[in-house]
Amino acid sequence: MQFQYTPYIFPLIAAAIISMGVAFYTWSRRSANSGAVLTILSLVLMEWLLGYTLEIAGADLTTKIIWGKMQYIGIATLPLFWLIFAFNYVKQNNRLSHRVMGLLAILPLVTIVLAFTTETHGLIWKKIQVTQAGTFSALDVSYGWWFWVHSAYSYILLMAGTILIIRSLIRSQGLYRGQAAALLVGVVVPWIGNALYLTGLSPIPHLDLTPFAFTITIVALAWGIFGFRLVDIVPVARDIVVEEMKDGMIVLDTQSRIVDINTSGQRTIGKSAAQLIGKNVSDALQAWPQLTNRYANVVDAQDEISIGEGENRRWFELRFSPLYDRRKRFIGRVVTLRDITDRKQTEEHLSQLSRAVEASPTSIVITTPDGKIQYVNPKFTRVTGYTLEEALGQNPRILKTEYTGVEVHRQLWETINSGQEWHGEFCNRKKNGELYWEYASISPIIDAAGNITHYVAVKEDITERKEIEKALSLAHDQALEASRLKSQLLSRVSHELRTPLGGILGYAELLHDESFGALDETQKDATRQIIDSANYLKEMVNELLDEAQIEARTISLREENFSPAAILQRVEAAMSVLAHNKGQLLTTTLAPDIPVTLRGDEQRLLQVLLNLVGNAVKFTKTGKIQVKFYRADFNHWAMQVTDSGIGIPREALSYIFEPFRQVDNAITRENRGTGLGLSITKQLVELMDGQITVESEVEKGSIFTVVLPIIEAAENIP
Repeated sequence: MQFQYTPYIFPLIAAAIISMGVAFYTWSRRSANSGAVLTILSLVLMEWLLGYTLEIAGADLTTKIIWGKMQYIGIATLPLFWLIFAFNYVKQNNRLSHRVMGLLAILPLVTIVLAFTTETHGLIWKKIQVTQAGTFSALDVSYGWWFWVHSAYSYILLMAGTILIIRSLIRSQGLYRGQAAALLVGVVVPWIGNALYLTGLSPIPHLDLTPFAFTITIVALAWGIFGFRLVDIVPVARDIVVEEMKDGMIVLDTQSRIVDINTSGQRTIGKSAAQLIGKNVSDALQAWPQLTNRYANVVDAQDEISIGEGENRRWFELRFSPLYDRRKRFIGRVVTLRDITDRKQTEEHLSQLSRAVEASPTSIVITTPDGKIQYVNPKFTRVTGYTLEEALGQNPRILKTEYTGVEVHRQLWETINSGQEWHGEFCNRKKNGELYWEYASISPIIDAAGNITHYVAVKEDITERKEIEKALSLAHDQALEASRLKSQLLSRVSHELRTPLGGILGYAELLHDESFGALDETQKDATRQIIDSANYLKEMVNELLDEAQIEARTISLREENFSPAAILQRVEAAMSVLAHNKGQLLTTTLAPDIPVTLRGDEQRLLQVLLNLVGNAVKFTKTGKIQVKFYRADFNHWAMQVTDSGIGIPREALSYIFEPFRQVDNAITRENRGTGLGLSITKQLVELMDGQITVESEVEKGSIFTVVLPIIEAAENIP
């Protein structure tokens, strides 16, 4: 091989030396992210540069061809290693797999093989000659079609790596923008030179500017390495660590200008990085002048601050840390904002809880799993007489008395040991020996592992309530006994009155009918008064007897088949004349979907209906009264009595079904009554598993509705 001097080799040699220096430096830090790939990239570039140096220095065609082919080791593989470097640099946690790298390397390897054998097939170089220009001579070749395949593929790899770097540049902030820009310059410049060479626009004909441009690449990489410590501090670590930090981070320079801010910091301040970077912190945070004034010159400090008001108030832990360069010169400050709102709210809640426990009107006791007291609140001391100091370490058994059964304590421990809450009552003894009652809720406190760590007892002093209950379990018994005696008296008196009352009524009717001789009009009027009074007394005695039997629960129903139509007919026959005499129209309606025969107590149903219709007639001066039987739903039928009478005041609707209660008006004063009719009616309806309701409006009338279950007669059931 023959060589000749040319000054064009010196820039290439210089670039190769720089590339070798980068390789040594990055190899010593190959454990860092992308360090090993950058080493290979530098060596591949050095091989290309040296190959091109020897090609240019070659004095004959053979020498130039040999070193022209050798360059293809770097030419073909450099774009691949550039992509690998860019991918690993940007996507630290998602590196290219060996399988993907192997697939990407197929075409470069084919290119290298074809380059070394190009004379046999012409796929890389079809025509080869030497072109001389002054002291510069270079290979002048025409390219085969595979060269263009290789070139397109190389540009695709370079473009992919460039896009990754550009995206990293867009995301990068502050210091790391310069680093990414250095890398971008490093990759763009050589391929601008390559494009000039391939298009014939090179200022020196036939001189490939690509290796010369790679000198700029090496300088840019060196600047990125030595100026920004590319291998030691990887920008992508910022994305992974800083950008993913929950804490807000702001970097200030020595003039308090914002040079970097992470996503959390932007979110806290409410502005984007583009709006903040480069601005003085006092301008950027002008919404909080109290903060910027207070911490304007603070270098190293930690504090808690709040931002906002009311429900929007947020708490932060603020920390200032100084930044120094490698020469220990002060270059700025790092401000971190940790959102501690949840912690502050928790602390406030705990404080509120503590105050609530201390001021609680109930006794609160906390014990260990083996029952030793760890805490009692002031109410416990007021109730029991034991102070906190006296209670600590003791067992709640110091309060125990013989009046609380052993079974209660056994159930208590079984319940809380199983992790459940126990409720119950104790009769305990105070420090001074006085007995007292309390109602307790005892709960286990369980940790994340499912272990019981403590028991909490919340106890209410119920001594007064127990005494009141005792006086009441006694008053109730006395009231029941009095009610029983009253019912017996009413039943007895009512029963005893019936016999003489029947005799009085019978003789009065005989006298009125002149069975014992003729009577004049005065005598006839007197016997009529006797009969009316006796009938009224008989009705009252019957109602009193019914009320007594119902209250004493001695009344029983006679279950038998009955016809709803027959009940309507009997009511119409009994009440139509009375209604007609008062100028009232009484009508009855039977819905066709009611069964022909039902089962129940016909006499009590008739009593209920006659009572309701009788009241309607009594409290309606003129107008109409309607009695309707209809099916309320599939399982119920209803008796409804509607009148156009005086109605019932709203305030009286709440008590008209109570015994001995009547609405106070002129008509009730004219019509004598015990006030038991509606009470008995309601109780009879409920005894038949039914329900009675009333709707009424003064001067417009009333509607009484009785809803009863449908119990069909045996012969009607299929």
